[in-house]
Amino acid sequence: MIHVFIGTKAQYIKTAPLLRSLDASSIPYNLIDSGQHAQISERMRKELHVRAPDVFLRTGQDITSAPQALWWAMKNLLPGVFCAKGVSARVFKNESGICVVHGDTPTTLLAVLLAKRAGLKIAHIEAGLRSYNYFNPFPEEAIRVITMRLADLLFTPSDWAYDNLKKMNVKGRMINLGVNTAIEAVAFSLSQRSSLTLSVNDYCLVTIHRVETVYNAKRMRHIVDVLSRISRSKSVVFVLHGPTERSLKRFHLFEGLKKNSNVTLLPLLAHADFIQVAKNADFIITDGGSIQEESFYLNVPCLIMRKKTERQEGMNQNAYLSEFDELRISHFLGNLTRYRCNEIPLNHQPTQTIIRCLREYA
Repeated sequence: MIHVFIGTKAQYIKTAPLLRSLDASSIPYNLIDSGQHAQISERMRKELHVRAPDVFLRTGQDITSAPQALWWAMKNLLPGVFCAKGVSARVFKNESGICVVHGDTPTTLLAVLLAKRAGLKIAHIEAGLRSYNYFNPFPEEAIRVITMRLADLLFTPSDWAYDNLKKMNVKGRMINLGVNTAIEAVAFSLSQRSSLTLSVNDYCLVTIHRVETVYNAKRMRHIVDVLSRISRSKSVVFVLHGPTERSLKRFHLFEGLKKNSNVTLLPLLAHADFIQVAKNADFIITDGGSIQEESFYLNVPCLIMRKKTERQEGMNQNAYLSEFDELRISHFLGNLTRYRCNEIPLNHQPTQTIIRCLREYA
């Protein structure tokens, strides 16, 4: 049996092409939702044409704080420590085979530990990405390394990621897809009808959500200062995650943005709507790795508000790392035309390679 264990917004977006392909080929699989982004995931499944999970480890509100995450992890891990048979029955339906995990989230780590306890093989999608700094990003870099060490199949999105795995001397079988499954997700969303109409043109798109950013008052003030400067000459469209909005309010930054007539604040968008907004933006400011990839496929300049990134897509082509350095930020904003690379064909189908390899194991 193929088990697919996901639970965050990004994981749904990037594994949806795989899930749709499995359904189209009538290949049975056990879909497990960790509940990390339980509320968002329900909406994402409808948008991405993904069926309901077979197993829910949690329902209700999204996990947005460290105490919530700790309680959720312990609640699901402790039974596995003491009763492997119970985990096998409750989560994996007593079916052997291979468990597909994605990326570097707490859901990824939970999935790997439970699957290993149940005696399953592990397939890691988006393997080989490294920042080589365990604190940037934390805990993602550590989760990714643990997952890659334990995985039996490792699907890399690039030659660079493949070489990283070789340097690590991982034991699993490495398969270089040459491109991330995100490219299929972008192509799918571009094919969908967008229901969103913006009242502004010539705008900068902004989305900030990482824990190390939104809970850091200094970084959030820095970002808001940059946006205020941009808004003097250009419209700013800021798509707000829930934790981001709460942090802006906590740091007394929200009202200033709200009163700025050149800043449009939007809630989280359907992926098709977001991709259309991103495609039409003059440039993007983000701390999200997935959006860095999407900006590359869309050929839109992207300023990455992070110290380090574990992804190479678009780096120094359309994407530029700010390092929260004013000189680097000013360089990017003053040289936008340099950060449009060549158009990237969107006809790649890495999920077909993934399915062929999974069937050998399952």
